[in-house]
Amino acid sequence: MSRRPISRSADLGQLVADGYTVEVTGGKLVVRDIPFVDHEGTVHHDGALVMALTLAGETAQPPGDHTASFSGGVPCDAKGQELTTIINGKGVADQGNGIVTQCTFSMKPTTNDGKYPDFHDKVAKYVAAISSPVADIDPSATARVHRPVVPDSDAGSPFNYEDTASSRAGITAINEKLAEERVAIVGLGGTGEYILDFVAKTLAPEIHVFDDDVMLTHNAFRAPGAPTLDELNAAPLKVDHYTGIYSRMHNGIVAHPYAVTEANVAELAAMTFVFISIDDAAAKTPIIAALVDAGIAFIDVGMGVNAIDGHLSGIVRTTMVTPDKADHLATIPTVGDVPDGDYKSNIQIAELNARNASDAVIRWKKYRGVYADLAGEHFTALKIATNHVINQELLNGAEDDPCD
Repeated sequence: MSRRPISRSADLGQLVADGYTVEVTGGKLVVRDIPFVDHEGTVHHDGALVMALTLAGETAQPPGDHTASFSGGVPCDAKGQELTTIINGKGVADQGNGIVTQCTFSMKPTTNDGKYPDFHDKVAKYVAAISSPVADIDPSATARVHRPVVPDSDAGSPFNYEDTASSRAGITAINEKLAEERVAIVGLGGTGEYILDFVAKTLAPEIHVFDDDVMLTHNAFRAPGAPTLDELNAAPLKVDHYTGIYSRMHNGIVAHPYAVTEANVAELAAMTFVFISIDDAAAKTPIIAALVDAGIAFIDVGMGVNAIDGHLSGIVRTTMVTPDKADHLATIPTVGDVPDGDYKSNIQIAELNARNASDAVIRWKKYRGVYADLAGEHFTALKIATNHVINQELLNGAEDDPCD
């Protein structure tokens, strides 16, 4: 069974996005999980439409005819009478590849010279005809069950199941701009963990996470997800804990259970983009120097939150450095001569960590062309108390561009 015709054919891909269970087997299109009524008025949920499929290479062509076969039984109306309006033949037939059908259908469109324009139109109309009697018995029954789909092993997808969110939205081609990225996340503190959460949902084939810290109870209150008490009692390394979680979805996550130091920073040379989410100045400086020397784009994140008069206030900062713009390193606190006072507090809150990570990942995606980027800002700061976002170090030369 191959999924390449599905991923390369807009009509088949739309069927998957709509929630149908679709596969291509033995040169046939098979749509499973179709509810139907049998002779006794009982609803079954295991019907399957089987249709001949014509391919040009690995792309589906418009249906060659208006017929189809059905596996699972003989569909009836709510009273148990066979659907003679679409059934044109009965009899068991072995279709190969373990598919056995019990009847054939003929339902010619009344428009387009009696031809279906594509398989999405053909399948939708057949499913409606077969399943409409089901509504009188079980209104909740549907053929659009949205089962997880395993990607084609030859397609190079980093996911363990297909990204139907992108196909439903029609943005698969845009997201493919990240398909060659090798990303490193240096530090799985509160913000780094959210960065991993977001990056794990992209097509980046490799995601390397570096951290030598243990997952402790306080970490659970500023990070994505909710570890169990048993998991916290086990005190796993953060990289092991989060690699285990996100590897359920993404198969390219690589755990490095150690900090990045001057001695091993060369490991980042194979990356195409790096997120730095540590607050240790001494550890950060050689990493930034190595990335600048190697011409590797990176984003450094940080926040400074303080309790003032019974309220929390401060700044959430994102700084990007690229081979084309690396003259603003002084905007990264603790690098150069910039004092670190506003950023040095250790107060971290889950939603601020998530905001910091979100800003960083959005900026990375803008840099790679996923999002539109009209300003090219390389420094962003959110002032919590005023909700004022400042964009600086713009490629167009502007010094300060507050968001409207």
